[in-house]
Amino acid sequence: TLSLKKRLLSAYNLEKRPSIQWGLTHEKVAIDSYCKLSEVSVLQTGIWLHESGVLGASPDGFVQGDPKTCNMNVHLQSKLTASPAILEVKCPFSARAMSIKDACANLKDFFLECDSEGTLRLKESHDYWHQVQGQLYLTGTSCCDFVVWTPVSMEVIRILKDDSWQCHLKNMIEFYFNVFLPSLN
Repeated sequence: TLSLKKRLLSAYNLEKRPSIQWGLTHEKVAIDSYCKLSEVSVLQTGIWLHESGVLGASPDGFVQGDPKTCNMNVHLQSKLTASPAILEVKCPFSARAMSIKDACANLKDFFLECDSEGTLRLKESHDYWHQVQGQLYLTGTSCCDFVVWTPVSMEVIRILKDDSWQCHLKNMIEFYFNVFLPSLN
């Protein structure tokens, strides 16, 4: 397994992995599809730093406009809000030949789950949940349009900032200063 220290220091180059290449190659297609169906534009953004200077987040963009939910299959992780949204896009390599719902049903470790009514949700135990929550806190926004795209289908899940997640920021900062930084000596 990859050591945490080496992962945090970016000692591993993952760019050549097929799954990473797939995501990088198809992210723009997914964003364009989302913009067309929802009648919005997406403003590119860079990295957002926490005031501590040790945490950063880089969402795939900011949604400009009010998404037309009637034009796409939108599943809300929580109630819809009118505040500005960040955009996070996933193009799962493991689901490249199937619909998102088929991936939920057939891929054991897929990051979405489907309830009995067919509503898709991002698993709160998955790293992507924590990625999105961190992005929401660091950008100061309250919701994220989480786009999952394959050549077969696209799903958009509106995820709201989880107030109970904020404690993770403190834990990560403490980990950085009390565990990671001392390990560099």
